[in-house]
Amino acid sequence: MDLYTFTEELEKEIRKQEQDILEIDREVIRKNNGVCLDAMILRGENRSIAPAIYPQQLFSLYQQGMSIEALARQAAGSFREAFTNPVRELDGFFDDYDRFCDKIYCRLVNRGKNLLLLDELLSEEWMDLAVTYYCRMRTEGRGCGAIQIRRGFPEDWGVDEKRIREDAWRNTMRDYPPFLQPLYQAMQELGGSAPEPAYDTRLFVLSNREKFLGAVSIACPGETEHLAAELGGSFYVIPSSIHECLVLPDDSVHDPEELGEILRSVNSAVVDPQEVLADHVYRYDAEEKRLREC
Repeated sequence: MDLYTFTEELEKEIRKQEQDILEIDREVIRKNNGVCLDAMILRGENRSIAPAIYPQQLFSLYQQGMSIEALARQAAGSFREAFTNPVRELDGFFDDYDRFCDKIYCRLVNRGKNLLLLDELLSEEWMDLAVTYYCRMRTEGRGCGAIQIRRGFPEDWGVDEKRIREDAWRNTMRDYPPFLQPLYQAMQELGGSAPEPAYDTRLFVLSNREKFLGAVSIACPGETEHLAAELGGSFYVIPSSIHECLVLPDDSVHDPEELGEILRSVNSAVVDPQEVLADHVYRYDAEEKRLREC
């Protein structure tokens, strides 16, 4: 069975299992780095609540042995959960900015790969990348959700863009401040194998303690100067994903072109396309107090 046929059969089975689904719309949803995913939007009587499912992801599970009936049951369950346990915080989202101003944070994305998306989002340039903003919601039983801050939101809230940017940076520094640790420690925390400390203690991970959207730490005010003081001089920044950067002190041994080649190789072979941050490294010059693209 190909993906098209699977999607048609899945929709039939979802409609069969959940009678409260009145419409199933097909849409293309744009994700980070220009990744576009075909989605099925499940709509009921309350059209403001419409969970999305992604057939291509479910098709992978089907190929691994899950039945269409079981996958449709999952989708129908997501629909019922959305209605029985809605995100209460979203009620009146644009009515009172002060309710949400402490939940807006910064993230760092690739500017060149997100030109169309950045036309829609509130953002600011940082080097050749871009800082965007999101409102983080904690939902009971469903972890965290995020709403990207779009260009029209300031007008809807009745505040200016400067206020939102200032709040986002303040919240990020307060709740998810930069956290630097040796690479081997970070890998051990994740339960993976890691080089012994004696092998290379000069490669560090810069993120936040959650290791989620932590690459923006390098753009936090004063962070590069702080790193130079802590590391004892100039250093390279290897943007390994949107979640973290690797930091390597410049000891005149490493070749930035070689570091860039390694980064590009890892990006193409290992990193999820939605999580790639950049394909080149940066160098911070401690004397000039300036970060540059290599």
